[in-house]
Amino acid sequence: MGKFSLPYSKKQILPEERDKDYFFVLDLNESDRFLFFGIRHKPFETEDRFVGWYHFGYYDKEKRQTFVARMDHTQQSALINDIDDFAPIYVQPGWSINNDGELLAYMEAGDIVDWFNENPEKAKKLPEHLKNLSKLKPEDNPVVVIIKLKQ
Repeated sequence: MGKFSLPYSKKQILPEERDKDYFFVLDLNESDRFLFFGIRHKPFETEDRFVGWYHFGYYDKEKRQTFVARMDHTQQSALINDIDDFAPIYVQPGWSINNDGELLAYMEAGDIVDWFNENPEKAKKLPEHLKNLSKLKPEDNPVVVIIKLKQ
């Protein structure tokens, strides 16, 4: 973590004080090839946007590369479905991985409904199994998402 690692001398400081300059690993899961993590870093504001504190990433052991999900237009850490060009997936604390090394997360039904309303042209190009999600109502249960990373 380099300069963003919390020094031992500050471990007893209240979280709201120590979060100003450091980041913390909140979630950590491992598959044969990947090390998945969620990190917390101080929220901050730009001139026109609030930037959230939870960021999702993974380390590819074979390629020896680290990836942290980019911020989308809402300034949240999101994974982008670049296969189907479907809605961004905001991985929240509490995700896990299965025995096949796939990431298990969820999407709120309301977020999916909003995506269909905001992206009618993209929605027309989706495969049928994703188009079926357009029938959701905002109050429906969350949708479980199984994410397979590119190899």
